[in-house]
Amino acid sequence: MTSTIYNAIEAVAQKRKISFTTLNFEESRKIHREVTFKFADSVYEQDWLWEYLNDSLAIQNPSAWRWISEFNTTDPIILFFNPSDEKSAFEFPDIHNIIDILKDTFGFEFYLCNKNLDYLLCFNHHDFLIACGTAKSWLQSKL
Repeated sequence: MTSTIYNAIEAVAQKRKISFTTLNFEESRKIHREVTFKFADSVYEQDWLWEYLNDSLAIQNPSAWRWISEFNTTDPIILFFNPSDEKSAFEFPDIHNIIDILKDTFGFEFYLCNKNLDYLLCFNHHDFLIACGTAKSWLQSKL
């Protein structure tokens, strides 16, 4: 059974002809575990990951999720969610593809990273854009 988030992403991707890869269950869990280990308190389990992030910077702005298109990366991007919302993670070849997806879907919390876990970006339901790793200095430049 697929989730509402998965269905929304798939529908927009088909409409806009955006390619993405759905990571299998084990790959998705691995990303979540590794992100948690690197960027969050180990007490985190199934709640909102952003509540447990260490060494992060956050800016509250309802449009801040759009700023992500300015984040300079050429790596494929992994989009994932709180496990209670969506267990699958998705890999996109380009950060701009994710913005195109987000523009046409409903406002869910999401996280972005690359496979090397150089950074973590999150946009939560309180309209905070949160950055860890190399994304932290990028977000600092927005202040």
